[in-house]
Amino acid sequence: MKIEGSHRYAERRRRGEPALACFNAIPDTQTAEVLASAGFDIVAFDAQHGAVTLHDLPDFVRAVELHGAAAFVRVPWTAPEDIMRAADAGVAGLIVPMIETAEQARTAAFAARYPPLGNRSFGPVRPHLRSTDAANERIHVYPMIETASALAAVDEIAAVEGVDGLFVGPVDLGLSLGLKSDEAMHHPDVVAGLDAAIAAARKHDKLVGTVSVSTEHAEALIAKGVDWISLGDDRKYVRLSAAAALAPFSG
Repeated sequence: MKIEGSHRYAERRRRGEPALACFNAIPDTQTAEVLASAGFDIVAFDAQHGAVTLHDLPDFVRAVELHGAAAFVRVPWTAPEDIMRAADAGVAGLIVPMIETAEQARTAAFAARYPPLGNRSFGPVRPHLRSTDAANERIHVYPMIETASALAAVDEIAAVEGVDGLFVGPVDLGLSLGLKSDEAMHHPDVVAGLDAAIAAARKHDKLVGTVSVSTEHAEALIAKGVDWISLGDDRKYVRLSAAAALAPFSG
């Protein structure tokens, strides 16, 4: 599939290389800028589970773009008005949670693009994003595959025009399949679900993103054919760095 943009995510995809992401949950643009300057290809603002709000997005996007990363956002829900507002802020990627049917995926993709490819209302808040054709090309829509219903419909979701890829949420998928949260990430049923999503994406020339829990896990996911992987979030890195600083003094 064609990838537009001058950020590192686009450059890696044009070379056929996997991209690395980090979720930004702390509502501070300096945190977002630090993640981008550290070298992540994607900084994904978490407006579903993090404290980042849609109101914050234009400033967050600017902070990330300053250092060559792609700005993605996980919107709070499937609401078209949230998707349109995030698109107006200039994000390069939209991760849409709790998609369970092809029709829901179609509604999300439609809301992300201007006519004739969608029904997005014209009202960009970034002055350089006034070309509707360019906006339609630069934005990528990733419905989340995180429920048993979504997994059952994964081929139909991947086939939707305007869907650029799938983002597999392994923990919620595991919970939906009746598993405990702490066993979901590596459970055979969830691994099989990820494999099914990869197969559906390849069939329809789409991409796949997901999350990892370690370097080794990320490398295994890349070997499977996952196109971009989140290595964690800002809260994780603050916690680990603080714990490492305190470790010599413990006990």
